[in-house]
Amino acid sequence: MKRKIRVLHIINGADLGGISVLLLNYYRVMDRDAFHFDFVYTMETLGYNAVKFQEMGSKFYKLPLKSKHPIKYYFSLKTLIVNGDYTVIHSHTNFTSYFDLIIAKRFRIKHRVAHAHTNEQNKKVTFRVKQFLSRKLHNKYATRLISSSVSAQECVFGKNLKVSSTILKPAIDIKNFRFNNDKRLELLIQYGLSNKIVVGNVGRMSQEKNLFFLLDIFKKLREIDGRFVLVMIGSGPLHDEILDYSRNQGIEKYILFLGQKENVSELMNLFDVVIIPSFNEGFCISALEAISNGILTFVSSNVPSDMEFSKLITYLSLDLSSQKWADEVVSRLQNNEGHIDNSVEIQSNGFDILQNVKDLELVYKEGE
Repeated sequence: MKRKIRVLHIINGADLGGISVLLLNYYRVMDRDAFHFDFVYTMETLGYNAVKFQEMGSKFYKLPLKSKHPIKYYFSLKTLIVNGDYTVIHSHTNFTSYFDLIIAKRFRIKHRVAHAHTNEQNKKVTFRVKQFLSRKLHNKYATRLISSSVSAQECVFGKNLKVSSTILKPAIDIKNFRFNNDKRLELLIQYGLSNKIVVGNVGRMSQEKNLFFLLDIFKKLREIDGRFVLVMIGSGPLHDEILDYSRNQGIEKYILFLGQKENVSELMNLFDVVIIPSFNEGFCISALEAISNGILTFVSSNVPSDMEFSKLITYLSLDLSSQKWADEVVSRLQNNEGHIDNSVEIQSNGFDILQNVKDLELVYKEGE
């Protein structure tokens, strides 16, 4: 019997959304007789995605933060590697994945994968130093580089790559995100949103998502048309501040804060428009999910341009005012034909999970 390829993923956490949901999407359709995933994480608690992985046999190992306790982290990861019989180490910690790969190489893991999920732009000296080390050391200690987009690859690994590299798009199971009008009508009634124009946002409530600007845009939309409501799905460290800001702006009662939800693909049917004004994204999976559902989607120009193929997506500069964003949303909505079936376009542009999982399996087989 052929030996199963055992992969140890190194991530921050495994709640709803984020990197863990991308890995969960892949693992669900992967040949689990041939591949096995376990995880190292550093956050205090685990969430929904971890439970789903555990149901498929994955184990989770909590390690101390390497930024605060590098020596403890080193020896904890060493113990896992020595005792775990892993074929591949796959680190998703962006600029600091090389630290994991140095340990992996020291303890004879032949196949070491670094994965870039961010295209962060920053002019601070500390960031430039971090980026310099990242580009130098990943090209030295990784045996394969993976990036969610070209911009993420250049940001984390640089342009002059010395290691084989793959752009692995954060694909989705397209059939799960097709528009369902019956479900939409049901949800509109359930949430009391009939005859409203529903703006959606799905994601972690954290600094890089630029959610205070989203609230500014939403306030301008309300001034143009009182039918606008906002549905926010997700949680995070800025939840309370965002709630306070919405209250201070007098728009709290027009916003539904749904928290983390397992049925995001269903809830997408609620939205007439999605707005994602992020400061940076390695790739924006929620935008892909939105256009798969046929929703008009507005993202910042800091989001990678991989989805420019779709007429449903509009890239806007963060230099524009919230009023300009609101005006553009209203203008596009006036000429919108409603939700359209976008599945063929999504598939033909390389975002189908059933196609892309084969590429990831090939990367892991390099370690045999």
